[in-house]
Amino acid sequence: MNSERSWLKAQKVRKDNAEERTKRKILVIVGPTCVGKTALSLELAMVTGAQVISADSRQVYKYMDIGTDKVGEEIRKRIPHYMIDIVEPSQDYNVFQYQEDVYQLLKRLPNEVPLILVGGTGFYVKAVIEGQVFPPRDLKLRKELEKRLEEDGFQELLRQLEALDEEAAAQVKRERNPRRLIRFLEIAMITGKPLRSFLKLKRSEAELLDPIVIGLIKDRSKLYQDINSRVDSQIRRGLIEEVSWLVHRYGFHRKAFQTLGYQGIIEAFLGKVSMMRAIELIKRNTRNYAKRQISWFKRERVLKWYLVEEGEKGVKRIAERVLSDLRGRWP
Repeated sequence: MNSERSWLKAQKVRKDNAEERTKRKILVIVGPTCVGKTALSLELAMVTGAQVISADSRQVYKYMDIGTDKVGEEIRKRIPHYMIDIVEPSQDYNVFQYQEDVYQLLKRLPNEVPLILVGGTGFYVKAVIEGQVFPPRDLKLRKELEKRLEEDGFQELLRQLEALDEEAAAQVKRERNPRRLIRFLEIAMITGKPLRSFLKLKRSEAELLDPIVIGLIKDRSKLYQDINSRVDSQIRRGLIEEVSWLVHRYGFHRKAFQTLGYQGIIEAFLGKVSMMRAIELIKRNTRNYAKRQISWFKRERVLKWYLVEEGEKGVKRIAERVLSDLRGRWP
């Protein structure tokens, strides 16, 4: 009997080891906007031959280049990048589509290719590495709910959600988020199940990944200073002209344009604020966004945080430390 137990235990160990070997290792770099995630990913890619998957919800859109600080085409020719410039700004794109597109991409890329997932859209990162199952959608129902929101108001729809899913309603009540109210009500009406029931489900593709998550952090005052400087740089490099071209081609009211930088400049075009005021608001809103990102990622399972130092040498030093810390695990 003991020998049988020992044999079964040995088989389990072999099975666990085999599963561990077959899991795809992927380095995940997270952190607030303007902290240096892209610079680190490029440095690591050059050293290791890794390829890069963007986890930025706005870099998926074509022609939105300056305001999203996309990696230039010349660099992308040398270091393959994915999930950049994949849809037109006139198309809606969401986390469900992103998750599916990345999982399909991973099936196509050879296992021996080192991968880096990098970006500041925490929900996109989480969708890939944790494999959350997203509830079904009904666009016709959603349009009806949007119309009701306009006619009946936020409180009326919130009361309906409270009757169907108290926990989801409590979250909406705290956040006062109309879009989330509509989505949660849509889920409750389609499935008859609470939102919480979907959070326990996990896609099988995530089980095949071994994500190693590292975070970048910077002194808060320095981060805010760098954000202000980057906005000024974007303006000098032609962000206003880029937005002007986009709205002439696609119109003012696109979901893609509900983005830091683009939305502020559009409001200036529409006469809601002066351009000078719009630029100041872009800086302020980006700083607030960075603050929210820091809070989000600090709640997530980050293996190690690295303090970003100034200049190119600082990036190289962090890259060396990352490779040393992860020796034998990645790439």
